[in-house]
Amino acid sequence: MASNTRYYRVKGIPTSWPKSTLLNALKAASAVFATLPETGLSLYPAPYGGGGSQNALLQYNGDLSVIDQTGVYRVNGNGYALEVDNHFQGLTQLNAAGDNAAYDIIAITGIDGHAYNSWVGPTTGKMWLRDFIPLRRQLANSRVMTYGYDMRLVSGKSWVDYRNEFLQELVRARTGPRAQTRPIIFIGHNIGGIMVVQALLECLANREYSQVLSSVKRIVFLGTPHQGMQTEALLAATQKSTLTAAQKASRTAMLQQLAIGSPFLQKMSADVTNTLKSIAVGIVYETRGVLKNGWEVYMVDRSSAMVHNQGRIVGFVAKNNENLIRFEHGADPDVHSIMDFATPEVVSIMDFMEGRPEGLEEKK
Repeated sequence: MASNTRYYRVKGIPTSWPKSTLLNALKAASAVFATLPETGLSLYPAPYGGGGSQNALLQYNGDLSVIDQTGVYRVNGNGYALEVDNHFQGLTQLNAAGDNAAYDIIAITGIDGHAYNSWVGPTTGKMWLRDFIPLRRQLANSRVMTYGYDMRLVSGKSWVDYRNEFLQELVRARTGPRAQTRPIIFIGHNIGGIMVVQALLECLANREYSQVLSSVKRIVFLGTPHQGMQTEALLAATQKSTLTAAQKASRTAMLQQLAIGSPFLQKMSADVTNTLKSIAVGIVYETRGVLKNGWEVYMVDRSSAMVHNQGRIVGFVAKNNENLIRFEHGADPDVHSIMDFATPEVVSIMDFMEGRPEGLEEKK
């Protein structure tokens, strides 16, 4: 994949439109789309509205000049209104599964990440949630989605705000009796895993979300700082950044809650412990750090990745926390370990225990 390749989302596409019609509408709206081939578009059902519209993933070499400061470009035509965005806020479906899907797989990435780009292999351009999971026989009938939110933590919102927005989106995407009881598999990277735990806590506190809670069957935590993460470099970079004073204050306050030994995380882990006992929990952590003042620092090490020693360790990925979720090929043993755990037929909850799966050795 070329280094300047970017991925965008197009929303509000009529379900009757093939890719050629969408392409013509985009080309008529702006000259920047003039050379865009059909192969740069992928159509999928919108996650909301029971099939009332579809979304597209748009692969484009470079930044789209028409995108405004909010990350959106609007195309209004005769009987349609499209939105092209680069932020991927909310839920985005990544495959063609419909109302008869057997599972909902929802992935949430971490701090300073992107709901789509962060999961893309830098060399092959493969996005394993989209390109590898649907090829797994036992997961082929799953609806795979990614969730975007303020991953820079600069909005001034609290974790309660974030988790409520996430759950409201999730409920919207699960309308109808069959959808409301569809099993859920969460994949949370870094603070995306914290978002998953926060969502569980909101489900416990609010009966409105009881059906969501009972549907959660599996969670894969990828480098999630349950016991805190190394925040010193992030805090220093925040103060040197071009963020506004209010944004710096918001980000700093949130980072302090994510630091090692923070009371916020200690209480969160204690509050969710009993709930996680009824859910199959998989833990993956990095075995490579980032260089800081000549030292290799692990943002989330093994001890931090554990939830009160609950969960089965399903991977030791020889990457740092940022690259932990990027896989180039479907044959990569690390992505196989993750998908194995996410597959209910492969690893039953009765087999799930704390410790390494038999035969799995830590990578050096």
